[in-house]
Amino acid sequence: MVIESINNPSDVKKLKSGDIEILADEIRRAIIRKMSATGGHVASNLGIVELTIALHRVFDIPRDRLIFDVSHQTYAHKILTGRKKAFLDREHFGDISGFADPAESECDPFRLGHTSTSISLACGLAQARDMKGEKHNIIAVIGDGSLSGGIAFEALNRASEACTNMIIVVNDNEMSIAENHGGLYGNLAKLRETDGKYPNNFFTSLGFEYVFERDGNNAEKLCEIFQSVKDSQQPVVVHVVTQKGKGLEAAEKEKEKWHWHAPFDGRISECGNSNSNAANGNNSVGDNSRDSVSQEDNLPGSDLCSENLQKDNFKDEDLKMPAKKEDYRTYLGEFMLKKMQSDNRVLAVTAATPSVFDFFEDKRVKADSQYIDLGIAEQNAAGFVCGCAAEGLKPVMGVYSSFIMRSIDQLFEEAALNAAPAVFAVGNASIWGTNDVTHLGIFDIPILSHIPGLVYLAPTTLEEMYSMMNWAISCKDGPVAVRIPAGKVYRGKSEPNVSYSLKCEYCVTRKGSGIAVIAAGGFYHLGEAAAEVLSEKYAISPTVVNPRYLSGVDAETLENLKTGHNAVLTLEDGVVNGGFGAEIARYYADSDMKVLVRGLKNEFIDRYDPAEVLESSGLTAEKLALDAFEAYQAFETRSNQDR
Repeated sequence: MVIESINNPSDVKKLKSGDIEILADEIRRAIIRKMSATGGHVASNLGIVELTIALHRVFDIPRDRLIFDVSHQTYAHKILTGRKKAFLDREHFGDISGFADPAESECDPFRLGHTSTSISLACGLAQARDMKGEKHNIIAVIGDGSLSGGIAFEALNRASEACTNMIIVVNDNEMSIAENHGGLYGNLAKLRETDGKYPNNFFTSLGFEYVFERDGNNAEKLCEIFQSVKDSQQPVVVHVVTQKGKGLEAAEKEKEKWHWHAPFDGRISECGNSNSNAANGNNSVGDNSRDSVSQEDNLPGSDLCSENLQKDNFKDEDLKMPAKKEDYRTYLGEFMLKKMQSDNRVLAVTAATPSVFDFFEDKRVKADSQYIDLGIAEQNAAGFVCGCAAEGLKPVMGVYSSFIMRSIDQLFEEAALNAAPAVFAVGNASIWGTNDVTHLGIFDIPILSHIPGLVYLAPTTLEEMYSMMNWAISCKDGPVAVRIPAGKVYRGKSEPNVSYSLKCEYCVTRKGSGIAVIAAGGFYHLGEAAAEVLSEKYAISPTVVNPRYLSGVDAETLENLKTGHNAVLTLEDGVVNGGFGAEIARYYADSDMKVLVRGLKNEFIDRYDPAEVLESSGLTAEKLALDAFEAYQAFETRSNQDR
């Protein structure tokens, strides 16, 4: 098998011409096998295999610097740069990240996970190269969907003026995560229709040299093109058309659903025979109905089974998807559709991530013109909803926690400073959200909660999410953000207190004494569990508070707790540095109240198990109860001594 001979980029150059197509097929099969077991970015990686092979065949990686935008398409690149074992051997599936990472290989210049940044980074690399008098190629690979990001426009503007070697490969598969949105895509469509000859060319208008290739899944043609632009002394755009999901029938048909996919059950041939068995899912998927793949069912390598890749056929009928888990986003999407149907002023707005509302195509059709996708442009989306709100509309911007950071300036200026009554539904903001280091949802509280005039709410149950969203949409006095929970869906035992205002008001859910547990959002239920341990094990009946608000403090409630309590335990589903608990501690700084601030460490964590992180951080009911009891007991001891 060809893939067995590839251990570094130079090996790709040694291949005979006839081996390239074989290698591409083997890479696809390896990607599909691994994704069936681990989940990941399926369609985007399958579409760029030949392009990646051609880049490594022509350029001298890592001397020539290759930057993949957002890293949604780096799997083939990893296989060709010494990391194939992580795709071929099940025991090593967890060895590498799903994104570019210099710690894994010198062939990855940056650790990347957010979109539209590759050209900007390439401009910096080119500047440094030229100032040092070096001679090598700088190649930025960017998908058509990523071109809508503001930083991509800004970088194109810079790159075209630099008049130096920079090769920008536009991987055009006519898709972002979902369909593309924006005027630029009309121009790309015209370029595709005319084989790149359309006179009103967006790229040439900026000053780029321009090359078009319709068959972007033909490695031989791509090698010829890349050879022609290699060592160019002018910035050039190579526009190639590829097929997203190529090689997996289901992914070719439903590109959006397969952009990223959870583990799936694909029938894989055993070594040398026709028996089929299912790819093994991870713990979140559960047992499959068919037999799971054994540890001996590996892919090629020195001690691996070569035949596994040779006769696999992946058809729709061979794929068994895991049952979809209950998710707050699904309920948020249903809620938004009902609001739209009852009020045509309500808008659902997103920056190319409709999944934050669980708005797949069927829901987008129902929402019609009340659903607006602005492309990968979080800054513009935040400004857009503020403009809508200023004219009496009721816009809700759905945005993931890791991406809302890109619109901070608009949240300060256009939203808060102008008291624009826009709503921001912040998804995946939790330890139970996305666990890749580039997509962490645990840093938003310290930032959003300190924006003056922005109300940041944290529901603890499904019913509370509904009531908070209802109030946020009806609020006319300023911007409101709602931190949509992740993980297990909790339901309230009764209707929550639906009284909200711009003024911070906590809700005491359980009255007690001695210790107060103030547990916000996703960690409220952990706080309840810690309170139960305090009652059962330490004979202390604590007060439990659902703060509801992450922004500001409820001084009245905190003052009341000074009576009959000597210790406060705060919990938040995010980093503690500058977060919710830090504000409680600041409030009590001049008093005798002992405040224990508990949450997550201010650090980057990668591909983690939430349970392990909680355990190592002391965020278990038993450990929290012990900490609170010891603080309470220490205070009582000091008080007795003072007497």
